[in-house]
Amino acid sequence: MRKLAHTRILTTFLGIALALALLATLRTAPAAANPTRLDGTLGTWHFQYFDRSPEPDGARIIDVDYPRGTDAEVRAAAAAMNARAVQLALGNTPFQATIVFAQPLSTAEFGQFVAATGIAPRGSVVRAVQPEGVRVTMGVPPVWGRDAQGLLLVGQTAPGQVPFNQVTLDNMQQKHPQDRVLGIVSTDVTLDAATYAKVRGSSSVFAVDVLQGVVLKAIQARHSGVPAAKINVRQSRLYWAMEDVGLVTK
Repeated sequence: MRKLAHTRILTTFLGIALALALLATLRTAPAAANPTRLDGTLGTWHFQYFDRSPEPDGARIIDVDYPRGTDAEVRAAAAAMNARAVQLALGNTPFQATIVFAQPLSTAEFGQFVAATGIAPRGSVVRAVQPEGVRVTMGVPPVWGRDAQGLLLVGQTAPGQVPFNQVTLDNMQQKHPQDRVLGIVSTDVTLDAATYAKVRGSSSVFAVDVLQGVVLKAIQARHSGVPAAKINVRQSRLYWAMEDVGLVTK
């Protein structure tokens, strides 16, 4: 009996000690700081982005969003980015961009666009819609080169991924029969002056989105000791904003 009582007392003591330690931890743990809201400008277009507290490894996460109030606001954002892309192209230095299409492209249409412009997509995004109307984005792996006809891309990809011509929209539809796969809505590329001219000459293109690079440079100036590799600029996709204001009809 004495041994049982001793065990109960020890268990109770340990429980109280753990509770006090947890309370002390909760009291002394630093509260998560709110992100710093920053104002950015691109020509006459104004936008906001948010600088979050640094990660334990010193990396910084930056969130950017697009205005979605009216089609005029979305068009103004696209016009500002297109104007900056022109400046970057005139600089004769290759630059990173996301080509945003005016409407979803089929596999054949995308292949023809690639052949006509000479771009080498690093990765693309496909739009699908679930039965209840929820929009879904699907990533297409990066690919390099073109096939003999110059229509569909082929090439080496990361382990576990397959070339684009094996990930056709039809295959995606078969994998997701409950969804309605609409087409390719954007693709990430590196552009030079000659390629940019071909891209902007296509009626399929709504915007050449260079906002990520603009914000990256602003954050590098704000945090001079943080290398670009440790800055993660997360932005909502312009195509979502286009859909929200009715600029996409397909």
